[in-house]
This record gives sequence, structure tokens and C-alpha cells, in this order.
Amino acid sequence: MKKKIAIIVTFMLLLSAVSYATPPEITAASAILINAETQEVLFELNATTPLPPASTTKVMTALLILENHSLDEIVDVGPNFVDPGEKKIAINHNEIFTVEELLYAVIVESANDASAALAVFHSGSVEAFAEAMNERAKELGAVDSNFVNPHGLDEPGHLSTAKDLAIISAEAMKNATFRLLVSTQRYTINPTNMQPKARDYLFTSNFFIRDTNKTMIYRGQKVKIYDERIDGIKTGYTTKAGNCLISTLSSGGNRYISVVLGAGADNLVYVDSRGLLDYASEDFKRLRVVSEGDVVTNITVPGAENTGLNLISQDSITRTVPVDFDESTIEESFDLYDLPEEPIKTGMEMGSLSLSIGGEVIATTKLLAQNDIETGDLIGSLSEKLSSKPFESPYDYLVFAIKLLIAIAIWRWIIVGRRRRTKKRIREEKLAQIREEIQTQDESSNVYKLSDKRRNRT
Repeated sequence: MKKKIAIIVTFMLLLSAVSYATPPEITAASAILINAETQEVLFELNATTPLPPASTTKVMTALLILENHSLDEIVDVGPNFVDPGEKKIAINHNEIFTVEELLYAVIVESANDASAALAVFHSGSVEAFAEAMNERAKELGAVDSNFVNPHGLDEPGHLSTAKDLAIISAEAMKNATFRLLVSTQRYTINPTNMQPKARDYLFTSNFFIRDTNKTMIYRGQKVKIYDERIDGIKTGYTTKAGNCLISTLSSGGNRYISVVLGAGADNLVYVDSRGLLDYASEDFKRLRVVSEGDVVTNITVPGAENTGLNLISQDSITRTVPVDFDESTIEESFDLYDLPEEPIKTGMEMGSLSLSIGGEVIATTKLLAQNDIETGDLIGSLSEKLSSKPFESPYDYLVFAIKLLIAIAIWRWIIVGRRRRTKKRIREEKLAQIREEIQTQDESSNVYKLSDKRRNRT
């Protein structure tokens, strides 16, 4: 078992104070803002409260289809297809599409019938697909959602949270095809076996993406809703859910995702979403605390002579911090293992590094040996010296004597350590045996006493 040595080091990077930007005022019932890569939450309002998600549900639908099917697969809707109603592309019985065509209908047009068609294609029924949605959501960490259908129409128990939708969206945005889907303004489905005319009317309802003259009052000014910085992802609305919107943009090497649920009318969902994304892009920055392969510390190792052994970070650690955060205080906590008896090899795990800001651990990474260290190097060099030509000066004798003493000390340290561990193991085994014998005797004594009592009763 590895014994750990805890070392706490306070690392003062800069002395200026940390100040945090003021987050925007949100009018919606629930909202969240995250860094998609690190999953850091930069803002939240009732983010874990289950609410009707409306058509933002379709993000989970599209993700599940993309993870399990190729775009050119053929979907035969069949004779028993049931149209769930509301927004649709008017799918006919026995109509044939590709997965790609139906995905564009789901995301761009927000078509409920296309969502149902893909659900049945994947799982055999809408109910079975909903189960698959819930299973995949939980795998991603979206544990507070309960999807009942693939389209988001109001049904009892069909609920999600702003946090869960952000987690699901962050995963979906890793997929290049999904990113293309959610950034598309318009799409045309070519004629099919049941529809002689092209469906050329598929337009996104996301006015961040669709360039129109629609405006909103933002920060006291009338501005266009369209924002070329925002490259996705999905709108939603039902009378029960209100206006819902998931949005994303990239800024300063970070991808941010905002989720707004239960917003009111008059484009307030866009005002809230724009406020969150501007908060992210204007008031936060990426801080690279440690890079992969950085030398983090140096430890003394027998056989390494005067150089010691450098320990390097296995991973890069980056975090999102306010732009005026000057890294005033970062705490480094090292957990270093006992030195192994076998030779140290490059890449061997030697401990771990934890980083904290304000007393809160923000990340951990393993510490690895930067190079090989052979425990026999020093002894080997002494034996070579003995077999070489005689010493040429008194200084050589002195250096040899010092090295010999060090070699003996290392040898005694290794042997004594092994003997102590052996004695300790033998002592523990004897104690365990004695305890077992005492316990056996006690149990036998209890049996005799019980037998005596029974005889006395007789």
C-alpha cells in the first residue's frame, strides 16, 4: 500500500485583489451559463429545478440519433406512423427519407413528426426511444431529466432542467454534424416517393441564427436579435413551458453554453440569453494553471546524485476566471508516494497535485517521473572506480571515501527498511493469530456455560 506524504504550499502569483463581474439580471424562471469544455458553472438560477423543456428536448433526440446512425441510412416511415401534431413537415405514411433529411427537419424546422419518425426508426416505438433518451442522459450526468417523448410537446412527467440541458448540449456540440445542423438557417428536403415537390420551407426559428429584421431592447438600446457570434443551438415553446432557448458561442478559446427556460414574451428569452453570453465573453477568460509536461516539483531520490527527480504534470489544467482575476492566490497541494523499491522509470506515477482557489479544489492531476532513476547507479559507479587504475591524488581518495559512505548508507537504508517491514508483517500476523485463539476460547467457554445452565434447569 502506498503511503502518502501531504505537503501544502501556498503559491502567491500576484498580489492584486480579485473582483468578480456583476452577472446579468435574468427574467426567466430558470437559467444557467457554463463553459462547455470544463463544465464550470459561471451563472445559475434555479438550474436544477425540473421544468417543461419544450423543443429543446430535440437536442437529446438528435444526439442519440447521431451517436447511433449514419446520415445516409434510409428511414421508411411505414403505414402505422402516428403524427404527434403541432409543428411538422407533413410526413406521409410509407414515405421514405434519409436520417440526414429528418435530422434537419428536427433541428431547423423543429418538426415534431420528424422527431417521432426517427424515434420509431431507432427504437421501434416512441416510448422505447424515450427510455433510451433517459438512459443516455444519465450516462452524461443529466440525472434530473425525465423524457417522455422525442419532440417536447407537453406531457405529464416530461421534464428537464437548465443544468441537464447544458450538459447534454455540451456533449452534442462536440459532434461536427450537430454543429452544422444547429447553425443552419434554411434547409430543403428533395422530393420523395410520396411527395413530388421539394420541401423548401424549412427555416430555423432561432433568430440568433436566422438573419432577419427582428429586434429587441437590450441594455437600453434597440438592437437586432441576429448575432453572428452565436452558432447554435435550439429554441422551444409550449404554453406550459413558455419560451426556452439554448445558445452557444466561442470566445477566447472557450465555448460557452447558456440555457434559458420559462421566459416571457416580447423576445425576453433572447435578452436573457444574450446577457448571459455577453457576460461570458466580456467578463471571463481562460486561465492555464498548469500545462501537460510542466515540471511541478523536484524530489530527492537516492541514485539521482545532486539533480534530484523532476515530477511533471500528467494533464493540462485550465479554468475559467473573471478577466480581472489576477491569480492572486493559488494553493498547490502535493500528495507524494513513498519511493519504490524497484527502479524509477519515466512516466511512473509518483503522486498527485491538487490546485485550489479560495480554499476550493478546482483540479487535480497525477505527477509523473520525468526520467529513469536506477537505484544501483551510485553503487555501480563505485565498483567501476575500484576496478579502474589507482587513484592519482588525495582528492580522489576523499571523493571515493565520501561516495563509499553514501553507498553504504543507501544500502543500509534499503536493507533496514525491508527488515522492518518484514518484522512488522510477522508481528501483525502473530497478533492476528493470538486474537483468533482468544476468540475461539471465548466462544468455547460460552458454549460450556450455556450447557451448564441447561443442565441446571433440568
